[in-house]
Amino acid sequence: MTARRFHAILHIGIGKTGTTTIQHALKAARPTLPELGFCYPRTPGTQLHTALCAYAEAAEPPPPWRRRRLPPPEPDFEQRLGEEIAALPASVHTLVFSSEALATLHSAAQLARLRALLDPSCASYRVLVYLRRQDEWAVSNHTQLARIGKDRPVFHGEPRDFAPLLDRWAAAFGRDAVAPRIFSRSDLAEGDVLADFCAACGLPRLPPARDTPLNPALRAEAQAFLRQLGALARARRPGFDPLGLPGYWPMVQRLNDAFAGHGPLPTRAEAEAYYAQCRAANERVRAAWFPQRDTLFPEDFSRYPEQAPPPPSAEQLLEVAARALAALLEHDEKSRAS
Repeated sequence: MTARRFHAILHIGIGKTGTTTIQHALKAARPTLPELGFCYPRTPGTQLHTALCAYAEAAEPPPPWRRRRLPPPEPDFEQRLGEEIAALPASVHTLVFSSEALATLHSAAQLARLRALLDPSCASYRVLVYLRRQDEWAVSNHTQLARIGKDRPVFHGEPRDFAPLLDRWAAAFGRDAVAPRIFSRSDLAEGDVLADFCAACGLPRLPPARDTPLNPALRAEAQAFLRQLGALARARRPGFDPLGLPGYWPMVQRLNDAFAGHGPLPTRAEAEAYYAQCRAANERVRAAWFPQRDTLFPEDFSRYPEQAPPPPSAEQLLEVAARALAALLEHDEKSRAS
């Protein structure tokens, strides 16, 4: 008997385009998805499928500057994934995979290894990738860097060119399989990334896993505190990784709740100057993948201020420090009690 083969949707990110919201919703809906004809496999990861990326990277390790802490897949990963898929009920016709780490796969060999893993179970593919305007991505990533205590300029390094990413996946899975989408409120279905993702997959609208944002923007005082905390720690211990500190991430999550809000923005002139470096690359992507659009992204910069805001006051930083200390003490008490 010939094994069933499925349609596969590969949601590859990119990061800072609502991936966590999508993954939480898929995880929460996992028990009921088969009734709708879909499966969000558990073997590659309970929430996001980082094991797929780690498996692909075995074909060619990433360069040192791109190394991440991805745990290697278990030795029987390929067998267990095949067994999970083979055991799916007859109602399932589509597999959904999601990990923003997939967008960082950098070589044809890595993508070939990924496809070789999936081909025995998958007859067709759709690669969903959300593209975000480079300056807006940088602002969002700046907040994420603050959460791990890193202090870098908002606009550092070369702006991202999306053409190589799209070309790599088109070469591996076929151009018709690659479906880039624009991450902007005016382009998303219902102005919402989860609604847009469901529409792109042919899923009914999944409810969000929680009512509040999973990675909210942080107010300026919380970002400044975390950056100063990271700088002090690294001054005492070079190479220090705060994520290895017990209680650090629960503390950050507490600050997420207490200080969610608009973070500091660069000036309009800075954002426009940064984006100007992207126009030629974006035009190539527009012409190749979005010929119906006038520009790849909406080019409204009115959200940025004319002048940089003043730094947080000592009183504001002290309030954040008090909340952070309370969260660390609470975590320590819970750890001792357990």
